[in-house]
Amino acid sequence: IYKYVTLHEIGNAYSVSTTGYTTISKEADGAAKIKAFFEDLPSGTNVRLVNRSGGRHSIITAGTDSANTGIYVYDANWTGICQVGYEFRTWEFLAKKFSGIQGAWTLKAQS
Repeated sequence: IYKYVTLHEIGNAYSVSTTGYTTISKEADGAAKIKAFFEDLPSGTNVRLVNRSGGRHSIITAGTDSANTGIYVYDANWTGICQVGYEFRTWEFLAKKFSGIQGAWTLKAQS
């Protein structure tokens, strides 16, 4: 999905710091923490999340909504096995589903 959206391999991307985001609670403060991480990322950023069940899941950012209540993402397997979806996910949904952020990569260097 990353290559499809950005036309680049992940190896050509800049790493984004996830310091302070490796642990996310299910509560409102977890949603606020997720929002703080995602809201300044450029579209096309690959984010690797840790499922509460222990697995990993990658998404590609496509921008926040106008009210900044969540983010549009590209991903595989949320809509069906081996299917790529374009979906909107609220900050609350992400906090409830994921326990942390393992890594993130973007095509633009972050300051």
